Amino acid sequence: MDWIGRIGFRVLARKIVALFIQYFDLKEFQYHWITEVEFEDLLENDVRLVYEHCGLYTLLNLWHNLPGLTIYISEKSYFDVKRRYVKKYFRRDDPERNVKALAAKLGVSEKFIYDAIGSTEEKEERQVKLI
Repeated sequence: MDWIGRIGFRVLARKIVALFIQYFDLKEFQYHWITEVEFEDLLENDVRLVYEHCGLYTLLNLWHNLPGLTIYISEKSYFDVKRRYVKKYFRRDDPERNVKALAAKLGVSEKFIYDAIGSTEEKEERQVKLI
């Protein structure tokens, strides 16, 4: 890790993205030149957040595909996916798929798992009553 300190993490990150763009022949970006200059000090607000938390490749994708767009990223869909995962994989008697295991795997509370299971069991009960 000493060599990273000498080169600088951001310089290394720019070099990696440049190689990535070259390797995958991403000419459609037309932003590969950005890796040849220092630009981090020019990034502001949300752009800086995207760069710091998601990386340059993601930032370039957003600049290329959604320029000038204001985006709000809700966690609702993310939690909906987690609920679907619980409904698909929950097994009461399986130590790798029980409430505690799924809660740990998905980074949610046990209550979240119980709520997801409850909504599945309620729907199944209603469907049985209809039949």
